[in-house]
Amino acid sequence: MNNSIVLGVVIFGLFVACGAYFLIQYRKNKNSDLRSRNTWYVFFPDKNNAPDLTQSKSLNKFGKWMKNGTQLYSVGGTDTLTKEELEKAVQKECNGVPFEISNTAELYTSSVVL
Repeated sequence: MNNSIVLGVVIFGLFVACGAYFLIQYRKNKNSDLRSRNTWYVFFPDKNNAPDLTQSKSLNKFGKWMKNGTQLYSVGGTDTLTKEELEKAVQKECNGVPFEISNTAELYTSSVVL
């Protein structure tokens, strides 16, 4: 057999395998929320005092909150949602617990600059 035919068969096989994997993952996660560039992340540095933002009724107006660990929460924001607006709402809900807010665009920009 010619080496170029073998290489073509291997590359085609990899293409089919990657396509099948993509379709399987798509079907498995069809109803899940994917985060976009407007995702806001709220991080609580103190692990012992981190509140559960998924249970907050007042913060549900910003969207569905996801727990990304013991101290990190994320919400898919809209184009009109500002950091100051979200910060005021979290401060009101958490009552003096220290936290940090960032969004996907800020994290991406800082990683490119560094």
